[in-house]
Amino acid sequence: MKSLVLFISLLILIGTTGCGSTPLSANCQEPDWYELGRRQGFRGLEPKWTEVTASCPQSSSETISRLYENGYNAGLAKFCTPENGFNRGRTGQPLVNICPSVQSLAFQRAYERGERVLRLEATQRQLGQNINLVLSKLNDRSLSDQEKQALFQQKTELENTLAGNEKQIQRLRIIN
Repeated sequence: MKSLVLFISLLILIGTTGCGSTPLSANCQEPDWYELGRRQGFRGLEPKWTEVTASCPQSSSETISRLYENGYNAGLAKFCTPENGFNRGRTGQPLVNICPSVQSLAFQRAYERGERVLRLEATQRQLGQNINLVLSKLNDRSLSDQEKQALFQQKTELENTLAGNEKQIQRLRIIN
């Protein structure tokens, strides 16, 4: 009975450690280095090649390094488009200064336009609430004609500002 328990324990130990002399982490088992680099670049992340090589020492070959770098550069080229810069600014994501110099200026300008749209849309929501408040005040039957006139004027000014902001938003959304 002891030998059976010892034999089963030995089988479990061999099964969990594997047959190789050095266990590989999940990231090291035949990864697509190009795709790994591409995904990291596409997300606007700093290149993580040193982290990959530290966790996966056998990955330091020049070919694998080149695959990763080529993938990273391809992903970064897609990340650094003006369209993506605009969308990041428009959704309030942080500006990352990772783009190559040939794309950096267009990316940053588009990002800033996106940020302006984000702020204008917040202003639009506030203007809409203010218009609704004025409209509800206009329903008060105890208002004098002068008070009603002032509220109508305020409503008109708010609506004009709303329309002007909307035109500005439309202009900013046009990506060159």
